[in-house]
Amino acid sequence: MALYAKIEFSNVVTQLLETDQGKPADSPPWFQWVDVTGVADIGLGYRATYMYPGWTFTKPTEQALRNDAEGKRIQLLNAAVTWLLNNPVHYKVDIGVASPAEEALTLAYKQYFVAVSEVAQQPDFPFTINWPVAPF
Repeated sequence: MALYAKIEFSNVVTQLLETDQGKPADSPPWFQWVDVTGVADIGLGYRATYMYPGWTFTKPTEQALRNDAEGKRIQLLNAAVTWLLNNPVHYKVDIGVASPAEEALTLAYKQYFVAVSEVAQQPDFPFTINWPVAPF
């Protein structure tokens, strides 16, 4: 059984895959799969550095994890605001013309926005973060 790490463009390990099916196919240019079979200390969030002849992996500091989380939080909130600008269902709710489905979507959107805003209040932050799933 081999172990592969998915390394994103930002040189962060975002997925570990144990398989006997060989190296997964690289798809988009913003990540690659690297064989890490036998690497003693590797995990999600580890920093990956390539220096000939191979990769090294280092555990991120707490501050690095906090910085990563803040970057992702801002990215998710920006995506949510962009969605709302293109789908102004909240205005329909405000003026009383929204369907029940649109009212439910508006509530789910607001709950999502609050949950993303408050990820830093989770008990094991920044080591474990349960990112909310966008309703849109």
